[in-house]
Amino acid sequence: MKKYTLLLIILFSANHLIAQETVVLDSINFYGSLRAHVAIYDEQVEVQNNSSRIGFYLNRRMVNGVAGFGKLELGTNLVQNNNTFNSDAATFPDESFYNETQPAFTTRLGYIGLQSKYGSIAIGKQWGVYYDVTAWTDLFWIYGGKASGTYNTNTDGGTEGTGRAENAVIYRYSAERFSLGLQAQFIGEKQNYAASAVANVTDQISVGAAFNTYAPTQDILDLVGGSKTHANSFVVGFRYKTDKLNLAANYDFNQSESQFPGDTVVAFPANGVELYANYFLLPKLSVVGGFNYLKPTSTPEIIDPDFNLLLIMIGAAYYFVPDFLAYTEYKIDLGTDTGGNKPANVFAIGFRYNFDFGKSKVKI
Repeated sequence: MKKYTLLLIILFSANHLIAQETVVLDSINFYGSLRAHVAIYDEQVEVQNNSSRIGFYLNRRMVNGVAGFGKLELGTNLVQNNNTFNSDAATFPDESFYNETQPAFTTRLGYIGLQSKYGSIAIGKQWGVYYDVTAWTDLFWIYGGKASGTYNTNTDGGTEGTGRAENAVIYRYSAERFSLGLQAQFIGEKQNYAASAVANVTDQISVGAAFNTYAPTQDILDLVGGSKTHANSFVVGFRYKTDKLNLAANYDFNQSESQFPGDTVVAFPANGVELYANYFLLPKLSVVGGFNYLKPTSTPEIIDPDFNLLLIMIGAAYYFVPDFLAYTEYKIDLGTDTGGNKPANVFAIGFRYNFDFGKSKVKI
């Protein structure tokens, strides 16, 4: 516990360091997002954490327009258990939604890099380029992100590189209305690769596509009983965004969708569709709705032949101030799980507080 206390002291002290050493530190931020709610499901009522996090971001201007940057973001658990329905909350490859042993802090992101007019390159654990497209629909207050292949096997997508990619080297370049991302993961004898391209057709309309190829380690092949040396994922997306309306959709083909029938992990090809819509009825009141749908193109015998994922999400949020809001969301589960059963519907209501202190702003 002492090391966590020391870490917090260092983070909070960073903001005071700016005023004292403005010549040395060009930009430093301390930021975070505290999130918790009450969930009602399957005749249970439970307080849950909702992917809370704290972190800091550094940016150092150097010669000839080159800047160095670094970021560390820690997930933090506000409650006694780790039960959550938020896909983004997972951090470890062996951490399922109902693991009750998560420590108080876990590493969400940690990377360092250089930026210039020719683009940026970063090394470490960071959002993968596949998420450049799937992020558009991963904006529900709690649920969602289940049909795009981003968070396979209830993880953060770190091993496959589709979510918060581990051991990654990522190059990004933006020019006016076009951006490009190239990614490589170096994990011992295995290498994974990914690429993305996004075009901002107008100020409101964006289209994008991303590809990810994943080489499972032998341990994972032994676990899932597979023999393929590579598994590919491909996604295309669309977004229309104004001050009042945010509408987005994606379609995904994933060769390594993974599920847990009992104590076994199996992988199979599947197609997925996600739709997200958010609209401000009033300056402080927004409503949200959408769905996730995933259907295997073929299934192993261990999985029920009727298995499919169909989630419908509806909700609302009230902003007391721009950084503090109350939200509610209801997930209607119309799918069939791997055992042929109907999953429970879930209703939740909670609060979110975003904060950001420093010379530049960090997207939370």
